[in-house]
Amino acid sequence: MKSDRAPAAPAQRVGFLVAVPRLLREFGAEPATVLAAAGLGPTALDNPEAMIPFAAMGVLVDAAVRATKCEHFGLLTGQSIGVASLGLIGELMRHAPTLRVALLDFATHQHRHARGAVSYLLERDDHALFGYAIYNPGTRAQFQIYDGAGAAAFNLVRELIPANGLRDIEVLLSRATPADPGPYRRFFNTKLHFDSDQTGVLIPRSWLDRPTAGADVARRKQLETRVAAYAPAGEHGIVAQVRGAIRIGLVTGEFSGDQIAARVRVPRRTLQRRLVAHGTGFQEVLDESRFEFARHLLTNTSLPVSEIGQIVHYADPSVFTRAFTRWAGMPPNEWRTARGEAIGD
Repeated sequence: MKSDRAPAAPAQRVGFLVAVPRLLREFGAEPATVLAAAGLGPTALDNPEAMIPFAAMGVLVDAAVRATKCEHFGLLTGQSIGVASLGLIGELMRHAPTLRVALLDFATHQHRHARGAVSYLLERDDHALFGYAIYNPGTRAQFQIYDGAGAAAFNLVRELIPANGLRDIEVLLSRATPADPGPYRRFFNTKLHFDSDQTGVLIPRSWLDRPTAGADVARRKQLETRVAAYAPAGEHGIVAQVRGAIRIGLVTGEFSGDQIAARVRVPRRTLQRRLVAHGTGFQEVLDESRFEFARHLLTNTSLPVSEIGQIVHYADPSVFTRAFTRWAGMPPNEWRTARGEAIGD
């Protein structure tokens, strides 16, 4: 039976978005007009601790790009993100004993800042990836949001352990190479990978054990208590939890029903029962998540269709084509052409 209670819409802490009105003015655009296009009032971005709908963030950035004619507006917005802009969670990160703990602080507590995207830390061989992925269906301007997330990850790492050489950082952006990559190359000034299936920074794994700059153990204990009482960014229903867990699972390759149930800390049978109560099931949410990820890659990158099929874990390209056709009503190549190739979600 479907639940009568509608899940709350995913929310986003204003935080770094307080910089948007200033950026708009610098380009000669009127902030109130752009905010209104996103369904936001003129003062919606004044308080960094306020919340806006997660979907409104994408609409806002899309409207800002149109108003300013600046194709790297998302990158400019992300450049303002640093430890201080993260509020209480940023302060907790500042006093983490190591970079690993600080980045895990961000990933663990991100639900207090946003529902609609996840952050994660993957450790593999000699490298670690601090990444960000959107799971909210239908989010607009995804590549712009990913531009900002890449800038944020880069800023956080170099701020927390400033003694390390930036040349050892690699930046991954899940977007096609822009017509003018200059602003990206000037800001990051390190090895930069466009057309990636992930967004984040790749660093030597050994960096994770390095102490963060200026950490205070006593202060951290106080902050841990405060963060535990810090309200999350709205209700996090079971469907949204599963979407977020699957989105990470599509990166790690661990997205079976049992693996996702373990990630959301719910017994497998209970998970299915709760999803059914919301009018869906695990396989339906998995299929939707694969489709959303594939749509993003088809729209915002130039990756070959066969490679996208592998990224969303279809070993056989023909199986991916059939599945995508069932979802979209046309094969992925035709869908991409209809969307105008890469960029423009």
